[in-house]
Parts: sequence; structure tokens; C-alpha cells
Amino acid sequence: MRLHKYLWFATLVSLFAVSGFAQPQPQAVVPEAIIIAPAPANLQVKVWTERLSYAPGDTLKINFSVNQDANIYLYDITPDGRVTLIFPNAFQPVSYVKAGIYSLPNSNSYSFKVKEPYGVELLQAIAITTPIVIPGGQFTPQNPFPLLSAKPKDFKLQMITVINNSIGQSPWATAWAQFVIESRDARLAINSVPPGAAVYIDGVYRGQTPLQVTVTPGRVQIKLVKDGFSSWEQTVTLQQGALLPLEARLNFSPSPVPRYVRVLVKSQPSGASVYINGQYRGLTPTELSVEPGYLELRLMRNGYESWSTTLNLSDTNAVQEIVAQLNPLQTSPPTNQPTPPPSEQPSQPPVEQPQPPAPQPTPPQPTPQPAPTLPPDEKPFTTTVTISSVALGFNLGVNPQGIPSAGFDLGWRAGGGIVSFGTSALMTDEDIPEFNDIGSPTRFDYGEKIYKAGPEVEVYAKLRALVLDTILLEAAGGLSFQEQAHIALPSQYGTSSALDVSVLPNGYTDAKVYLTRYVGMGLRVGNLLLSFGQHTRRGWVVGLGFYF
Repeated sequence: MRLHKYLWFATLVSLFAVSGFAQPQPQAVVPEAIIIAPAPANLQVKVWTERLSYAPGDTLKINFSVNQDANIYLYDITPDGRVTLIFPNAFQPVSYVKAGIYSLPNSNSYSFKVKEPYGVELLQAIAITTPIVIPGGQFTPQNPFPLLSAKPKDFKLQMITVINNSIGQSPWATAWAQFVIESRDARLAINSVPPGAAVYIDGVYRGQTPLQVTVTPGRVQIKLVKDGFSSWEQTVTLQQGALLPLEARLNFSPSPVPRYVRVLVKSQPSGASVYINGQYRGLTPTELSVEPGYLELRLMRNGYESWSTTLNLSDTNAVQEIVAQLNPLQTSPPTNQPTPPPSEQPSQPPVEQPQPPAPQPTPPQPTPQPAPTLPPDEKPFTTTVTISSVALGFNLGVNPQGIPSAGFDLGWRAGGGIVSFGTSALMTDEDIPEFNDIGSPTRFDYGEKIYKAGPEVEVYAKLRALVLDTILLEAAGGLSFQEQAHIALPSQYGTSSALDVSVLPNGYTDAKVYLTRYVGMGLRVGNLLLSFGQHTRRGWVVGLGFYF
């Protein structure tokens, strides 16, 4: 099958196989590349899927059963002739199974995911009591589902030769199953007599008949309108992937019937609310379907004057475009009243001026006392408080594995010390192969590989203390967070570092938390601070700080 990151199934013609029943089987078209079943025997094998149809993104499970202990080989063929082995594989490397019913995958390490192209996919199973070596069937961690051949006819001849040379008189049997890959959407194929009718689906114009459109599954209302004919309406319910043909016969109408006119409403700026005859119809720009004739159009937007006009829409198939230029609201400045000339100012009655109070006698002042003096060998006790200022620091580091990191912090300086808070990022990001996120931690059958998803992010608090005039000691502590992806590994190859596999391996994500510590020294030069120290996660770190 077409395999790249996923196990994809494409269109196939049918395969035919007989499982060993004595009665004759129904006839089917058998492609030339398919191995025809042997003579009826007691050994029987069956293969099937849980559903008859799938959409891209669905998870696929393949089931098979065998009535005797046997070796099972399951493969498929794509329309372009690619033959791919599904079972055994690097996740399930043993072909021998006991009699019973089995599912693929039966390991929690991987998943089958379906995607385009659309069409019919068919699987073929071979059950043989004697193990065989399938040409090209060597699987690896990088290719757990190997491509067997790009030429189905040649592959058929190779398989017949292998079976004839390997099994002798041992019984063997084959079986097949098919399913359909289809779109999640539904489709409508709409025709009308006469053609050229306007098609509205749920009130939205979609084109003219004949027309094929894609719609969301569910209830859909279709309306057809054409000049001189009565309108045609129908409501249908569509299933996922359905293609529903509709043919409408329009009845001639001697009297004119109402039809819709398309109006494209735009505004500068856009995002204005559109009201037609007082009814809200959306935000500009928008295309609307309205009946022809007179209507009132109003646009409103916060911070702008409302805009309105009356339209007389003509009956035409063309889209009529309306563009409105919205004007910002104007704020009226305060009005300054002119000062009347002195001759026009109203006369004021004379106002009696207040008299200053009589002088009061000055009370006697106390005789100043001399300040106390200290002995010559004593000094007064004083305290000095330094007003806090901002300190900004940047730092770079590299750990023993050679992974770089960068960080910065912002702090406040008081006296000889600095308290800072900061963050850093250790560049641990790795290339992660695609995987099927199962959502919660689990123990995988054959182990896992852990990938670091994104940088390791740290938040910390730092204290710098001045021990000499220019020397500071630094200490910091914090928490770092590393997001991780746990991805299952196949079979005995659990130590492999590569997982560019053809299916989507299962996995999950979580975050690991680390306690961090840092110890270092700093040298203060004016408003600059140079630092150097050791970090438990980031290794050696150098920094440069500034005081403001």
C-alpha cells in the first residue's frame, strides 16, 4: 500500500480467493496479479474490516481468522501496482499464529490511519502451514511494512514459485476483503429542465444548473429560481460521502414570480454591520440575496457615522456591488466666548475695599539655646538608604552535551544587593516523527523512544550580593519544564533512533519538571556587571548586566 508516515489504502480492483469450501464460490473479477486459491482443503482463512467505508483520518483495524495453526501473510496492492506487506511486520514479526481470530494492530505500538485517494481498497491473506520467505519481505525499523514489488504480475509469479517450492503437499488457502475510502462531505448533482436555473442551498447562491456542489452532511434545503417559471424547492437529508442526483422540472409561470438579486456590500473600513430594511444581515464585505425592488440599506460601525441609502435593485443575474465610505465621528471642540469691549461690559457697583487689620504687639521670643556638642572622639549615628534602581541581565550557556541556552532577568538593586526574576530556554528541540497521540501514558510492548518537544523553559529567582567593592556572589534557583513525546518502537529494534515508519506509531506527550540551581560570581564595572557560573541544567553560563 502507499506508505509514507501512514499506512494508506488506495483504489483496488477486487481480489478473489477460495478459503477451501467444497461448494462452488460466486464468480468475481480476479486481477491478473492475484494468486488464485489452491484446490479446496480443510485449512480456511478469512479477512475483514470493521466497517465497509472510511473517511480520511479514520483509524483502521484489520481482522483475520484461521481455523488451524498456520503462517499468515497479509498484503495489498495499490492501483499503481505497489504491493506492500502488512503482516508480519516489524511490530509483529512472527507469522505463525494459533487457530483463532486476530486483529491488526494487536500491539499498542502503532495505528493504521486512512487518507486519500478515495476509492476501493482490497486486502489479500495467505495461510500456509509451512513458513515461506516472501521476496522483498525483510522489514526494518525504518520500513516496518516493506514494499514487496512495483510490478504485480512479476510478484504473482514470484509468489507462486515460492509456494510451489516451499510447501510441497502442505495445505494453503487465501481470502480477500475490501472497503471504500470516501469523503466526509456529501455531494449534490443538480439538474433542471430547462437548465440555467439559479441554485440556492440553505439560502446561499451556489451557481446555475447543471451544477455539482459539495455540502455538509445533514438536512439541506435546495431552491431553484428561473425567470418565467415557478420556483422549485426540496429538502433532503445527506449522509457522509453520499452523492445525490436531483432533477427539477420547472413549471412555466405566465405571471412573474419573485426572484433573488445578488448584492455585494462593501465598506471602507470593512467590518460594518449591514441592515436591510432594519434586519441585520451580517458584516461587510458580504454577498446577500434579496428580492428586486426598493430597499433601505444601512451600515453601522463603532467610531464611524452611520451610512444609509435607498436602493432600487433591478432584476438581473449580475452581482450588484455597493461600496460605502464611512466617515469617522467628529468631536466638537469647546466654544470660546469673546470678551466684550470695555464700553459694553456691564457696570458694577462700587465695592468697599477691606481695611488691613491693626498691628498686634509682638510676643517676646525665647532665648536660643546652643546645640549640644559631642566629645571629639565620637561621631553621630547615621543610616544610608540607596533608592532601588532597575537591573537588566542577559546570559548565554552551553551544557556538557553541547546544547546552547539563553536567558534574561529583570531585577531591582538596593544597597549592594540585587534581587532578580528571569527565564531561560535550553535549545533541546528534536525532530519528532509523526505519531498517533493516544492521549495518556501507557507502557508500549517493545519499548519507546523519548523525544524532546521544543526547548526546555526555565523560570528562576536570582540573588546577587556585594561582598567587596566590585565583587558579587550570585545564587539562583528555579524550575524548568521540558515537553516530551513518548513514541513506541517496533519489536526487537527498540533501541533504534529512527522512526520514519510507514504507519503512524502510537505515542503520547507529557512534561517533565526539573529543579534548577545556579552558583556564580560577578564583577561590577560602573553600571555594567559581568558574571560567570555553573548551572545544573545549562552547564557553564556567562552573563552581562546593566544598571539603570
